Amino acid sequence: MKSEVRVTELTHDELVDIFATAMEGCDWICLDYKDSDYESIPQDGRDGDCFEDKLADLVLNGRSFEITDYYAEGDLFADDARLDEEDNGVYTITLDRILKGCSQTSNRWEKDGYSKLQRILEDGGDYTIANALLQIIMFGEVIYG
Repeated sequence: MKSEVRVTELTHDELVDIFATAMEGCDWICLDYKDSDYESIPQDGRDGDCFEDKLADLVLNGRSFEITDYYAEGDLFADDARLDEEDNGVYTITLDRILKGCSQTSNRWEKDGYSKLQRILEDGGDYTIANALLQIIMFGEVIYG
C-alpha cells in the first residue's frame, strides 16, 4: 500500500510559483489581500514586492488572503466560503489550507514517484495543473475542468 504524501512546508519561491502559474491567463478567479494585513508584517518577514510575493509573505507570516470565484453563480464549494454581493464565492486562503491542498494533490496525482505538484514548482510549471491545484486548495476538489 502506498503511503500518504504530506506536504508540510513550502518555500516563498514555491508559493510564488504556484500563484503565478495558476493565475497566468486565468479569468474565473481573483486573488486579493487587505493592505492592512500586509502592512502588519514586519519588514524582515517580507521577501520581494510583486503581487505573488506579497501573497506568499502573507501566508508565511500567519495571515490570509482571499480568492473570489467569478463562476460561482451563488454556489459555494467549501463550508467556510461566503458569497459576496454579486453571488461570487469568496474563499479565505491560509498556509494550512494551501498545505492541505498540496497534500491532497500529491496523493491524488502522484505517478511513478513524480507528482504533478513537482511540475508546478519546476521551470515555470503548468497552468492546467496549477489551476487545478488552486481549485483543490479552494474547494477540496476540481470543480471547473
